Amino acid sequence: MAYFWLETDEDVNKWKSKKKGTLSIGDQYFFNNANIILGQDQEFADVLISNLTSEVDIIPTVRSKSEGKSKGSKYYKGINIDNFNKSLRVNLNSNPNLLFEVYNEDGIFYTSNSKKGFDFASIDTTHNLINLWNLCYGRRSLHDGQSHWNKSLENNDFIRVTSESEGIDLESFEKGIDVKIIKSSLTILGELQFGNWGLAYRDLFKLLHADANSGVDLFVYVAAHNNLLSYASDNVVSYEKTIKILNEFSNLIKVPIWVIGLDITI
Repeated sequence: MAYFWLETDEDVNKWKSKKKGTLSIGDQYFFNNANIILGQDQEFADVLISNLTSEVDIIPTVRSKSEGKSKGSKYYKGINIDNFNKSLRVNLNSNPNLLFEVYNEDGIFYTSNSKKGFDFASIDTTHNLINLWNLCYGRRSLHDGQSHWNKSLENNDFIRVTSESEGIDLESFEKGIDVKIIKSSLTILGELQFGNWGLAYRDLFKLLHADANSGVDLFVYVAAHNNLLSYASDNVVSYEKTIKILNEFSNLIKVPIWVIGLDITI
């Protein structure tokens, strides 16, 4: 990995004056034929790429690398990766088709302010609502189904909005019988990962859990590549490390995964 060295105080001051960066796709990798699955929803792919190749706010930092006791340290360009992550999420928030902080429980997708879920998702919300109804009132319903239903609508705006949509007559459903529904769009989950490389394993375990519960058609994994990797902290999840991990566990991971190596120009 190459570093962008800062040789003089003038270099440092000039670097610290930077406020913006322009994102680009450095590379892409389609694991388990993800490109074929992605082709079924090209609009999703196009909009996501547009969100990921925009301008972002940055906070420049100065990082150091030891050259040994006799030579001291050298300084190089970095950015505050937490701030970068937040800026990137702001760009994604402009996409009305995405849900954020999504987790899966008992085969249902919910949203939460906690960090236990996926960063973003695109799902068939009607299909998800009917699955929730079946969980609460269907053939093998929860003993506290009414309470769980009320709480789910109260805590998840997207579920409540879907339940109020025209064309969904919940009152016509017969309790004790599962409602049959065919999914009309892909279930896509996504993660923006710029943390420690060990988190990649955690993310894949989350994916396996969600796939076992509900089935996942496509997983999108965005990691640092090229310049962005150089500006980030050492030992972050990288595009190339992600591919290596996927190939290492290819016998366990059956979900198609679209790996995006994100780059930046500052």
